[in-house]
Amino acid sequence: ASGSEGPVQPNNRAIVPASNLAGLPAVVVPCGFTTPGLPVALQFVGPAWSEPTLVALGEWFQSRTEWHSMRPPQP
Repeated sequence: ASGSEGPVQPNNRAIVPASNLAGLPAVVVPCGFTTPGLPVALQFVGPAWSEPTLVALGEWFQSRTEWHSMRPPQP
């Protein structure tokens, strides 16, 4: 992939590099859809070595929402 595919790729540039450049762990979970039906995600970032806590937080969020089981509407 060239890094320029899809309509949401530029949005990823706004949230992903900061945690990656800082060496911080992160977990991303689905949290909805835009009006046109594009998926939206929520990113939890934690301090170094907090992967188990972040995974537990992602599991907790998904256990209380249905977003992970939903699919965008078909065009």
